[in-house]
Amino acid sequence: MVIEEYWRKELPEVKTRVIKLKPGSDLINDVIGPRRAGKTYLMFLTLKERYSFPGPLQSLRAQS
Repeated sequence: MVIEEYWRKELPEVKTRVIKLKPGSDLINDVIGPRRAGKTYLMFLTLKERYSFPGPLQSLRAQS
């Protein structure tokens, strides 16, 4: 039940960052940095830009 609720959540609002990830390969991208530097929100922003969906995370799971 907890996992299902997680997938129904919407991505949080994020601000555009100067730094962008370059997901140009099939390899996993690592985001490293000090705590509270915005690593998670950078990933949320990348997900929103790459998949361009306003809806819940469930729609992302359906695309993969």
